[in-house]
Amino acid sequence: MVERPVHRKNVRAIRLAAPVAAVLATTLLFRYAFELDALLWIAFVPLILAASNYTPIIAFLYGWLSSLILNFGIAGWLFSVPGFKISHGFLLGSYVGIFFALWCAVIALVRTRRLALLLVAPSAWVILDFLRAHAGPLALSWATPAYWQHANPATLQVASYTGEYGITFLVLFVNTAIAVALMERRFRFLIVALVSLGTTFFLGTLSLNKVPPPGESIRIAVIQPAFSVAEMQSLRGSEKLDTLKRLTLKAAEENPDLIVWPEAVVHDWRRDPGLLLRIGAIAEEAGAAIVLGMSESGKSFQDRDTGEVSSPSRNSAIFFDKNGRVSGFYSKNRLVPFAEFIPFDGLFDWPAWIPPPTQAMLAGKESARFAISTTSTATPIICWENLFGDYVRWAINPDTGIVLQLVNDNWSGKTQAAFQHIAASAVRAVENRIPFIVATNTGPSRIIDAKGEIIAELPDLFTQGFIVADVEPARTRSFYHHYGDWLVMLCGLLLASILVFTSIRREA
Repeated sequence: MVERPVHRKNVRAIRLAAPVAAVLATTLLFRYAFELDALLWIAFVPLILAASNYTPIIAFLYGWLSSLILNFGIAGWLFSVPGFKISHGFLLGSYVGIFFALWCAVIALVRTRRLALLLVAPSAWVILDFLRAHAGPLALSWATPAYWQHANPATLQVASYTGEYGITFLVLFVNTAIAVALMERRFRFLIVALVSLGTTFFLGTLSLNKVPPPGESIRIAVIQPAFSVAEMQSLRGSEKLDTLKRLTLKAAEENPDLIVWPEAVVHDWRRDPGLLLRIGAIAEEAGAAIVLGMSESGKSFQDRDTGEVSSPSRNSAIFFDKNGRVSGFYSKNRLVPFAEFIPFDGLFDWPAWIPPPTQAMLAGKESARFAISTTSTATPIICWENLFGDYVRWAINPDTGIVLQLVNDNWSGKTQAAFQHIAASAVRAVENRIPFIVATNTGPSRIIDAKGEIIAELPDLFTQGFIVADVEPARTRSFYHHYGDWLVMLCGLLLASILVFTSIRREA
């Protein structure tokens, strides 16, 4: 039987289709790995295989284009945000794509050295993830591989030693080992991947099964009022406060020590001097301390060029003790670029199609401590501050026993955005071995213990209600909390050494 020769056009079509299929496969696998975390261990295999076929420059371009598709697949919910357009999505995808493109280029640099690739691919991803989270006013740490393991507590336990980057390294190491096994057609690389996974799960399970000695327990209630964007704008302050009071007094029947309201559920006590008194009265009637999120306006000022009068605001958390007295205050430190402030404002003008923030915010400069018991305090954070591990680590004080995260994601509607957002909270809990109380306006609200396990939850979006659970404040700190991102430095040294060695060998 005579074999037909393969037509050149068919070969060319296959070569063009393969990289497209690779990025589509990775997009689908990574997107659905949020619900089915096992998919994450193979999600990047197609891209590693594709990038290994190119020169570094072509791999860079391929990585950048791939990132556009990947980000639209993961964060397509952004287009449900009022005012967000295709042009904004392209700009965001292009920025994030730079980091992804660099990763693909690094893979291409060592594509012929399979053993080096095993360490280079995960190390490069860790370093680029770190840089993306520390890019000053443009810092963005969303949808990292570590956050996608939020529902797998056994894997999360490694974060108490390495931070989120240990999880990221492991995920990319396993993906790379599988890719190299397919390229080399040798099972030993699959064995490496399976041993890495098995060891992590085994040690993580041992950590989860450790029973700490009994200690102080604090009963905490979380209120979820489920105010939509329209309701936040149309309801009078008294109407919102009535809803919050009703839910709070209902939760008070279970005798909590602390009741937590979400981010920005009440507005501007400076313009309503009696507001603090009314909230204090609710705390006194409930017989419990209350922490709540409030937006407040600062001093108005007039722009010298336009004459426009504006009033910068603060996104704040206020602590009322059980006697109704204001006993603590915190202002959000890490603001959201283009939503709460304009990056590099004054240095240059952004294009006109990039709208200004809906409400200019002033950033706080200090962390806070709310005395929730005689022996423990709570550290508040607001909104997306949970995405930055070094910030949370800095904000936690020596006597902090619990972290309170106040969130309002109603702007994203009934999409996956809110779930993607608070996935990072489980990682932060394990990193610092401290419980996280996540109070969201529209859900999901969660109480997460120091091992990253959910002990109480309101899982449905835009559902009113409350949850109550007994929480043991942290009494010790993790290795990561004490020593920080040592793994990132190790990955940097490892990557630099391998790239230099590879370059020398190539020249020789």
